[in-house]
Amino acid sequence: KIKSIQFPQINQVFQTAFVQNEGDYLGEHPRRLPARGRAEGLEHTLFLCPDCHQYSSMIIDDNELSCTACDSGMRIGPDGFPAESSFSGEFRDIAAWDHWQQERLETDIQSALDGGNAPIFSERGVRIAQSSDGKKFDRHWPWGTLEFHGDRIVLKGKEALELRLADLSGIGVQNSEEIEFYVGNVLSKIEFEREEACSYKWYSAMTKAQSLLRIVDDF
Repeated sequence: KIKSIQFPQINQVFQTAFVQNEGDYLGEHPRRLPARGRAEGLEHTLFLCPDCHQYSSMIIDDNELSCTACDSGMRIGPDGFPAESSFSGEFRDIAAWDHWQQERLETDIQSALDGGNAPIFSERGVRIAQSSDGKKFDRHWPWGTLEFHGDRIVLKGKEALELRLADLSGIGVQNSEEIEFYVGNVLSKIEFEREEACSYKWYSAMTKAQSLLRIVDDF
């Protein structure tokens, strides 16, 4: 049976199996976190503001997370849970926020697939690289702005490139910072110039869109 399973399906099984809810763990094993840097890294997970619904607007300052678009924010308390939040919607933990943003992302993608023309979100300082031999990335498009349109990603800059999600396979995150995939048999990847870029957002969007497009069947 394993031989008949496609790589994207296998990847999804492993992604599901290795999910851990840190909020549940902290609830069962309470501990006091360091006095500083408790919100560090959350911009790589929380990519959608619950108030203004702006993508990639979260910034971190020590124990604080805030939205640059609407100024709402919250503090991560010593127990690791959200505290003193000014967001209108309250989340028990980071996993609950992620559950909400995944549902909202799916709604936005479906709306785009139903006829929207504008990109759902875009990101500056991005380039796409491809490998001619499957080992070394020897073709690099210049840095530009990458747009996500629901059924395709479009790189705009000195050189333009459009990739339809129907032509991609094996989408995955490498080193927690790059998105790798195949265009036919060509190994490709998305690279981000900014350290704050959220590869999780792109992975979520691309795989969710493929599911909605019925490119990847449920396992």
